[in-house]
Amino acid sequence: MRRFQHWIFGPARSTRIQFFRYFWVGGIATAVDFTVFVFFVRVVGIHYLLAQFFAYCTGFVTNYILSILWVFQKTDQLMREITVVFIITMFGLLWTELLLYLFVDSFFFGEVKAKVVATIIVLFWNFGARRLIVYKNPPKA
Repeated sequence: MRRFQHWIFGPARSTRIQFFRYFWVGGIATAVDFTVFVFFVRVVGIHYLLAQFFAYCTGFVTNYILSILWVFQKTDQLMREITVVFIITMFGLLWTELLLYLFVDSFFFGEVKAKVVATIIVLFWNFGARRLIVYKNPPKA
């Protein structure tokens, strides 16, 4: 058990550990995102693309806070970090909106099924872009 403690505790020392943690953080943020999405689509009754905007923003805030606490080491340039993460997130939102539109209006998926597929695809963009652009250097052992 002690051999695997670094997967959960302490700084993430490798891309594998960062992705493992990001997967769990993403799961939590995705649960928040899906809850908001389903609430707005099914309960409030707003259009799925507008619901996605609100859901994605809520998920982003959840993901960002948990990521800086558990996945990535903070950079020395906080304003640059926040700005670049925001830009990456906006591209992720655009990808998600486009994929949702295509899956729902062109391929006739239901909104929730389309969201599941889009979320899986955009997960790799979000992690890869953050890892390669913002948090390039994991902490040293």
